Amino acid sequence: MASWEAFYDASLTAGLEWQSPQLAAEFTVTGDRLAQRLADELGSGFAVEFHSYEPGATRTLFSSGSPATNAAAAAALLGLVRAEEELQARLRSDTAPGGSWSAYAPLPGTVFGSGSGSAPGSGSQVGY
Repeated sequence: MASWEAFYDASLTAGLEWQSPQLAAEFTVTGDRLAQRLADELGSGFAVEFHSYEPGATRTLFSSGSPATNAAAAAALLGLVRAEEELQARLRSDTAPGGSWSAYAPLPGTVFGSGSGSAPGSGSQVGY
């Protein structure tokens, strides 16, 4: 990945244009190969999207029909997906009718929250 990025940087002019159509095409071919390699490492539970900066290039999805060749990477990515899903569910719950929020200012010991009827600027003191 680092060498692909270095190739990209070296293939551009000072005005951030491709030095040649051949370099742009080579960037895309390498990107496609790397995206498929990543898809193979992650396994059949994931798809990898790549959209080259080459003019006229389209987005391409890469997937694997096989189990992950890098189970640790697949598990780590799945953990990130689950954490994001949990965060989104919590945010939906907090903003749903009847939901609540709270914030704590540790120095003054002030708690603000919709469940306590407090509004910012009218917090209650909490003894610690």
